[in-house]
Order: sequence, then C-alpha cells, then structure tokens
Amino acid sequence: MRIFKDDTNRIFLSDGDSAIIFDTFKNNVSIYQDSNNPDLRTSLEDLDVATEFSKDDLIDGLETVIYMLRREV
Repeated sequence: MRIFKDDTNRIFLSDGDSAIIFDTFKNNVSIYQDSNNPDLRTSLEDLDVATEFSKDDLIDGLETVIYMLRREV
C-alpha cells in the first residue's frame, strides 16, 4: 500500500492498481475510487459517485474503523 499526495493536494491510498482518493476542500473531504484499469476507470467515472464528510466526522469515523479492525486481530 502506498499513501501520497498529488500536486492538487489530494490524498491517495493506493495498492498500485486502484486507489481511494480523499479530496479535501475547506472543512470537507470527498472520497471516491479510481483504477488503472481503463474499463473500470470509465465505469467509475460514469457513476460519478463520491461520498462527502466533514473532516471531523471522517476522522471520528476512521478512528472507529481502526479500533474495530484492531479488535478483530
């Protein structure tokens, strides 16, 4: 897994073939998926689906997810 920012300050969580992208603006974060596979990329773009959270809600939610994942181990 690789985590990095691009020139527009988007955060990528990537496995090399696909990525979850966190696009931040002001107090909000939009999350969507991308792929290196051209067919899948086109399908994802056609869906034009993103989930939007406030930064604080996203941080709280991710902390809960991390806690739950650690409890499963």
